[in-house]
Amino acid sequence: MHFFYAPQFANQQYVLLGQEAWHCARVLRSKLGEEIHVLDGLGNTYAGKLTAISEQNCSVNVQQITHQPQPENQYLHVAIAPTKQTERMEWFVEKAVELGVNTISFLETARTEKTNIRMERIQKTAISALKQSGGKWLPIIQAPIKFPDFIRQTIQSNSKILPLIAALSPQSKPIRQVAAPPCRAVVCIGPEGDFTPAELNLAEQNEFIFVSLGQTRLRTETAGIAVCCWLHPILTA
Repeated sequence: MHFFYAPQFANQQYVLLGQEAWHCARVLRSKLGEEIHVLDGLGNTYAGKLTAISEQNCSVNVQQITHQPQPENQYLHVAIAPTKQTERMEWFVEKAVELGVNTISFLETARTEKTNIRMERIQKTAISALKQSGGKWLPIIQAPIKFPDFIRQTIQSNSKILPLIAALSPQSKPIRQVAAPPCRAVVCIGPEGDFTPAELNLAEQNEFIFVSLGQTRLRTETAGIAVCCWLHPILTA
């Protein structure tokens, strides 16, 4: 089953435009009357039949709408320091979307190798992963933010979210001893040079809990995926 993406897909009659129309008409060579499924990234799946097809626009008559709500007791926000190689961050975003992460933030730390993030490209990667996996919710992807600002913003949000930070520290506890699904958590993942002592001190002062992701030293994007696997119920249900 192929999925299409349309963020404003809300009416019984809808038109796929741009890349989605081209993919439907040119790549898949869809036929009139064929049933297609469209995701809006907000939990809804629209099933309908094609009533007009061209490479510029494809009309859809919506016949069924299903909604998958987000569980209130489950939320995962991964805040990660971008890697120098863009493709490694895109790989992380792709896999995180497939695994059902709710929010992704990019942290500017003292040792962050890359701060210029092409957000449009990252968003396209996320949408592609959503369609490929058939997921129902597109994660919120936030623009790069300085680490101290993120820490303060998280604490001041007053939301019931468990604040965690992955750190190479003697006081770090295995992450599954601190949190296990279902849970609501935000996890900070630093660059491959790790967070600086000053950054760790700031996190500790703001009641972030130090966690370990295992006995081996992980690449940044691998650490991000490990967090998604350990704390999201999609792999533990």
